[in-house]
Amino acid sequence: MWYIIDGKNQLSLGLFWDPHDPDGTKADLLLSEYKVDKAKGPRTAAAPSNADEIPLDDILDHMEASNPEKAGATDAEIRNRTNLLFCISELRKYWSGKYLSDVTAQSSVEYRNIRTGVRWKNQTKESDSSKIRVTGTQSARRELEVLNSAIQRYAREKNLTAIRQAELPPKAQPRDEWLTYDEVARLLLACRGRRWDPEADDWIRDARGRLVIKDPYTRRRRAGIARFILLAAWTGTRHDSVLRLRWKKNDSAGYVSGDLRTLFRRGDREADTSKSRNPCRIPTSLQAHIRRWQENDDKRDLLNIVHQQNGTGYNAYIQITFKQIVKDAGLDPERITPHTLRHTCAHWMKNEGVPIWVAADYLSMTVETLENVYGSHTLDSHELVVDAFAHRKRQVSPDRRSNASAAPVTLRVPSDPGRSNGRGDRWTRDWRMSKRPNRRRTP
Repeated sequence: MWYIIDGKNQLSLGLFWDPHDPDGTKADLLLSEYKVDKAKGPRTAAAPSNADEIPLDDILDHMEASNPEKAGATDAEIRNRTNLLFCISELRKYWSGKYLSDVTAQSSVEYRNIRTGVRWKNQTKESDSSKIRVTGTQSARRELEVLNSAIQRYAREKNLTAIRQAELPPKAQPRDEWLTYDEVARLLLACRGRRWDPEADDWIRDARGRLVIKDPYTRRRRAGIARFILLAAWTGTRHDSVLRLRWKKNDSAGYVSGDLRTLFRRGDREADTSKSRNPCRIPTSLQAHIRRWQENDDKRDLLNIVHQQNGTGYNAYIQITFKQIVKDAGLDPERITPHTLRHTCAHWMKNEGVPIWVAADYLSMTVETLENVYGSHTLDSHELVVDAFAHRKRQVSPDRRSNASAAPVTLRVPSDPGRSNGRGDRWTRDWRMSKRPNRRRTP
């Protein structure tokens, strides 16, 4: 859930994290409106009865008019506007002709039932029944979120105080997909033209045992995506910020430092948003790749770090090409998205025992977000428990200690839980220092 923190006041925006809007563009828009509305000062309240007489068509028209097509809009802005217009068109099919007073819990449930189970527009009647995709409750939830946002915007600009809000369906559990080191390596090899055979659990080979490689054009076209995968997985930087990275210091986009040790996620004069984009250190293994990229790009005098084969930056999202790469790597393209690489970086740091406050600062997010979204454990992170039981002291049986005097048990509680060793927390705080070295037995 997105909130606006204004001093001691906390205002809920009614928006949850959306995988189709990982950068929180909707939240940024509402934050800007809140600042403008606050600067205008207190407003005059309208009679509650007038609010219920407002046609929902006027509210949706106002929402659409408030989001005109901009010249020079970024890829994220174009994509978000397209999704917004689609949601408005779906909302009109049910709410057109109704009034604000008709927005009730019952009508919200009715809308959810109507929108659930609808075949996607790109699914034809001849499509394979096993691959047919239909809308779910989360589609209805996103559209009702747009309706609530439209009502809130209309109320702010028309000085209304008595408004209604649609009741949202329950939010689905956040998708917590992430990749292992081997799976990321498979993505990179797929960028080089290889294809994975799930049945053989190996790369596809011809009759003579040689690797089957895609054509040179496809390999050149995917070279820029390989850079994106490395940068996103090893730094946890968001999708849009990685695509806009530059080689030299500038005001409008992120860049790398001259010594290639620091990645600045936003330009020097770019306005900060609710999605923080703080600088981060570049891992040593990634610095070698960046140094090689820089040597090649300097020969062509290129500006973008992640670029197409003609040297220009990506003007649109890379979802289509990325899905093809994921499929060639033998992974599920419906579950693995570019944002999955950010989850991957978080899980790698957690499994390596990086303290949670360090990981949150590196990913440029709060500790609470890191725990809520990325905090689920894997079995690999339970090695500390296995190691602890392997080196436990031999316990005395109850009958042997019956005559012993009972001694009080003392549990030491650290004064600062945020800096404890973290054994009781969901994230590993400082497990690396508590691990014992492997003992080699002598013959």
